[in-house]
Order: sequence, then C-alpha cells, then structure tokens
Amino acid sequence: MLSNVSFFLLKQQQSRLARRSRQQNFLGWARLRPAATRKYRKGLLLGFAAHACTQALNRASHMHTSAKSRCADTALQVVGFSCCERASRTDPVRNQRALLFLGLHPNRSMAAQKKLQGVVAATVTPMTPDGEINLSVIGQYVDYLISEQGVKNVFVNGTTGEGLSLSVQERKQLAEEWVTKGKDKLDYVIIHVGALSLPEAKGLAKHAAEIGADGIAVIAPSFFKQVKKDALVAFLRGVASEAPGIPFYYYHIPPLTGIKITAYELLNGMIEQIPTFKGVKFSDKDLLDFGQCVKKNDRGQFVLLYGVDEQLLAALAMGATGAVGSTYNYLGKANNSMLEAFAKGDLSLAQKYQCSTQEVISFFIAQGFGVAETKAIVTLLSGIPMGPPRLPLSSASEEFIANVKPKLESLKNCCYS
Repeated sequence: MLSNVSFFLLKQQQSRLARRSRQQNFLGWARLRPAATRKYRKGLLLGFAAHACTQALNRASHMHTSAKSRCADTALQVVGFSCCERASRTDPVRNQRALLFLGLHPNRSMAAQKKLQGVVAATVTPMTPDGEINLSVIGQYVDYLISEQGVKNVFVNGTTGEGLSLSVQERKQLAEEWVTKGKDKLDYVIIHVGALSLPEAKGLAKHAAEIGADGIAVIAPSFFKQVKKDALVAFLRGVASEAPGIPFYYYHIPPLTGIKITAYELLNGMIEQIPTFKGVKFSDKDLLDFGQCVKKNDRGQFVLLYGVDEQLLAALAMGATGAVGSTYNYLGKANNSMLEAFAKGDLSLAQKYQCSTQEVISFFIAQGFGVAETKAIVTLLSGIPMGPPRLPLSSASEEFIANVKPKLESLKNCCYS
C-alpha cells in the first residue's frame, strides 16, 4: 500500500504527464492543420502562451521570487519568444500582470531603455518643521530641477536624501511620489534601496520595480566592516534578484561605508552574477580604482557615474559616462554645459565651467557643508521649503544661511547656456 507521500508524488507525476500531453497535442494541431493561416496559427500559439503564463502565475503565487520567475518564463518559452517580445504582443492586462510578477517595468523592457548618462541629481528629502517627510512639494521639486537646472535624472533616498535615516514605509512613499510626479517628465528615476538588513533591502527593491522605477541602486551594508568580496556580491545579488526587470547599480562610497573592497574588485562578481547589473555610482576620490573600472568597461557594457562633483572633469577625461551628485540640485546647468563642452572637444571651456563650480563648492565647504546645508541651499535657491534634516543631523546655522545668500544670488544671475 502506498504511503501518503508516495501517493502524493505519484499524483503529481500523473498530472505533469497529462498536462504535457495536452500541450503537445495542442501545439501539434496548431502547427499542422493545413487550413489554418500563418496569422491564425500565430494567434493560437500566442493565446496559448498567455494562458500558460497566467496558469503559471496562479500556481506560483506561494513561491520565492526567483522560482516564480523561472516558472512564468518557462511557460512563456513554449512558443519561443523572449519575455518582453511576447508581453508586447498579447493581451495588455495579462502583459502587465506578467511583467509586474516578474519584476519587469510595465511600460518598457530593459533593452528598450536608453542608457543612463549626463548629470543625475541626488535629491534631498523634503521634511516638515517637525521632521516628517513632506510629499506635497515633490511635484514642485521635479519642475524646478527640469526648468531651472536642466536636470532630468534623479537618485532618490541616497546619502543626500537621508535614506538610511528614514523608515522603510517612508522610503516607499517617497519612491512612489517621485515615480508618479516624474512620469513623462523625468528620464530616469533611480531608487536607492540599500539597507543594513538584507530582507529590508530586498523588499525595497521589489517595491521599486512594482511602482515602475527606472532602476535601483544599492550601497554596501556598513555596520560590519570586515566583509569579504564574495559575501558582498551575494548580498547585492540577493537584492537585485527582487527587481529582475530593471537596471541595478552598485553605490560605491567607501568614505562613508568604511568598506575597503574596491569597485574594481567587485566588478567581475557583479557582471557574472547579477544579470541586471548596469553600472557603478563611484563616490570616491581613488582615481586608480576608477581607472581600472574604466579599463574593465572597454566595450561600454555598463555606465560609470562619478560621484565627487568637484572632480567631474577629471573623471570625464578618464572615461566617466555621467555623474550623480548633490550639487546638481543647484549647479545642474553649469555641469550640463561642462559636459557639452567636453563632448565637443572644447577642453578649455570645460575647464572654465569646472573651475567655476569648484569655486562655488569650495566656498560652501569653507562655511561648513553637509546634508543640512544642501537642504538650506536648495530651499533658498528654489523657493521650495525642504525643511530640516532628521536627527542626529542638525539644521544649517543662521550664520551659514547669511553667508551663502550673496553667493546664491550670484548663481541665480549666472547664465551657463
């Protein structure tokens, strides 16, 4: 007499064999029936693919994300199209369900996205005077970046955005607001989802994919400093696996994390083990490490976004493809002009723009400069109340505000076009 386990396994095998037989009969009929036109046969096959995908999604709701992806993709491969190609040709409601289920952007495939380049503003997080996030001004903030700074790419919930000082729920709310308000206005909304906790980072990554973010970035978890390269790559891979349909960027900032593994050391592991790896946000002054990354990128297979604003021109000369920084909230036009001059081969003009932005940054640093001061500068220049930083950071001093006001007035009157 069969045990309960053996009986269960036998029934599962019978069910699989019966299902395979039905699929083969269906496909054989669709391919061989002489009266059916090519278009009709194609419609039958695509209809079967959508049906198979829906069945896979229904059956796999309890599975881990990677298993769900394999299950759904296997169902779709019955007719030999790639996920994104198939999704664009079948029923739109099923498309969106399948794409979101797989973590894919519902509006475009990763292959269809244009490469992230140019300047990316590391956004501050607007807060009320009592320290709560202020979502109501995000729309104004988007319009200010585009119209006043010429910036159409943003990096949300990073260091400048106080991401690690926010709750998971706050980070999700901010991500949703930036994606919503930036729709049809911004080119790229990159959501930083790094966290000390792997489950938290994975949850944030999954959420970013579901709401339609254009990419995710992850900083190295930094409480434990003695981290091995393979373990860090495994952490990053785990986070990226929750958003398999959108680009993944590694956020390299050793001055803050204290993690001494170079970006170059991590590249091989990320390229080989993270299918969605698309680049590095390199926020370090180590140009030797950066140069090795550039050499590794000899075919332009990923982007290198430099994160030390006052050294951007040097990084461009070495091979940077773009930049992410806090000063692009108020020096966006100047840096866009520098990138344009560099692209045209006018190094002399590019140097003038870099020296101009360095003079401004140097002045701010001399006054005492950090996240709180950046929020104060953006408030003064844009007219949008960004509020104080969250504790343990302190608000910018009245002395700082008084000292920088004249400099900001000169910025308003500058023309970098």
